[in-house]
Amino acid sequence: MAAAATRKMLAKPRRSTLPDPLGIAMTDDERAWLFANTVGLTAGLAGWFVCAMFASVAYNWTFYYLLALVVSGRELTRHRLFAGRAAQSAAARPASVPAAYFRRLVSSRA
Repeated sequence: MAAAATRKMLAKPRRSTLPDPLGIAMTDDERAWLFANTVGLTAGLAGWFVCAMFASVAYNWTFYYLLALVVSGRELTRHRLFAGRAAQSAAARPASVPAAYFRRLVSSRA
């Protein structure tokens, strides 16, 4: 599930008119590398499950390494996506001045 979520977050928008918040926080090379890493780890996890059917490695440490690497890729992508969305919304939103500061500014000029 974590690998599928990562690949979904890494995908670029289908239409070029839609914003790409991950493009702000991650380069295309990083995105391609993380996508390939996720695909490779998914294959490794599937291979581990096949081997676990025929050997007694059900609770071996290698499973937890693969699982942790898959989940860390998802969390890295999620945090970068949140940072990109925050930067995108900050750029789209005009800067505002708090009302109390604005009143002091106006009253000091009068």
